[in-house]
Amino acid sequence: MVGILVHGNNHFILSGAEPTEAEAIAMARHFSLVKIGEPVSNAFEKWEIRNKEFRENLEWAVVVPGDAKCRAAYRNCSGS
Repeated sequence: MVGILVHGNNHFILSGAEPTEAEAIAMARHFSLVKIGEPVSNAFEKWEIRNKEFRENLEWAVVVPGDAKCRAAYRNCSGS
């Protein structure tokens, strides 16, 4: 299965089953931090980040709220 994990202003296309809420939050935090030179964690081996995928193949979507404020281009996201 393929799905999309949305975290704030970022998103990840993943192959694997739909994560639970706790798994999604942990994955969003993990994938959002760039760790140069560190070995890949096995904690999320059930999922793989996909670089290319057709939107027709998406079977699930999970949104994890981010901490960042809306960008100017997205002014309407806060209702103003």
